[in-house]
Amino acid sequence: MPDAEEVCRANKQSVDRWLTVSHWAERVCIVLVLVVSVVSYSVAQARSVVDRIIIEGNRRVATESLQALIHTHIGDTYNQSALQRDFKALWDAKNFSDIRLEVRGDPDHADAKIVYFILVEKPAK
Repeated sequence: MPDAEEVCRANKQSVDRWLTVSHWAERVCIVLVLVVSVVSYSVAQARSVVDRIIIEGNRRVATESLQALIHTHIGDTYNQSALQRDFKALWDAKNFSDIRLEVRGDPDHADAKIVYFILVEKPAK
């Protein structure tokens, strides 16, 4: 997969060619190549996977119980909407006074995300 710099360089070369090409069919082909390269690059960037899910701050509630509430799993395609549903499921359990959701890039895998649920349990009654 080309990096952003290669895509930009190829696009510049295509634009330079566009300015010198007189035949309309060649121009159409150049436009198609540009569109396909941009779409391919965007799709590749959007296909990050969840590499790890880390739950922090829980003391009384077992991590396994919390994992059962979360529908996102390791290996799933990264999906912000799904993580928002997971956040709501944890919040609706009413065990926490605060929940923070953080998503970070995985330094070991360029196309992977690490999901953190940082919890503050409500005080014991």
